[in-house]
Amino acid sequence: MMDALIIDDEYAGRNTLLTLLRKHCAKEVNEISTAENLDEAKVLLDTKNYEVVFLDIQLKNKLGFDLVKYIPVTTKIIFVTAYSEYAVKAIKNRAYDYILKPVDPEELKASIKQCEIVFKQAKKLYLIIKVKGRSVPLELANIVYLKAKGPYSEIQLTTGNIYLTAQTLKTLAPKLNEHFIRVHKSFIINRNFITEFNQKELFLNKLCIPLSRNGLLSLQAYYAS
Repeated sequence: MMDALIIDDEYAGRNTLLTLLRKHCAKEVNEISTAENLDEAKVLLDTKNYEVVFLDIQLKNKLGFDLVKYIPVTTKIIFVTAYSEYAVKAIKNRAYDYILKPVDPEELKASIKQCEIVFKQAKKLYLIIKVKGRSVPLELANIVYLKAKGPYSEIQLTTGNIYLTAQTLKTLAPKLNEHFIRVHKSFIINRNFITEFNQKELFLNKLCIPLSRNGLLSLQAYYAS
């Protein structure tokens, strides 16, 4: 399921879209946040990953386009406005879709369905993490391991780059694919990089990783299948 952010300076606009999403898109959309101005939206975008942002264009003395640079590139932007003349500019500002008010429920459902398809495909290829308030997509095939560091997680890539994110292994684990396995309370590894293992440890080339009893059983079951 996807999380969505609605940005509209009018309460009626926010509430109408919120109601339509809950009524017609409950299977696709999970949490829905709202903001009535750009400052509120920036705070929310810095603290949470949203798959979809519904963005009004005319926001009092500002334009919704001013917020685009703060929205992660992995987030789909659906402009929702009463003004058709902004369509071309919206396309130039990363518009995934452009919906005119009053919002047609069927048009909204179709747009959300397509977003869901795109994100399901992307989740098989990328892990999106938060680093200093920004969203960073990491290609799953390039992740060697994830290591718990208190309330944080350290992620090692094949390039040698290491990322530290304020997300726990418990939070990140469901976002990984079938190539990853938790071999220890502090480690999730990419099985494609295992070179050898014994009763107590495994090796990712020259890197030694501790191996728990449950981790050993999981590895043995994997290689026996």
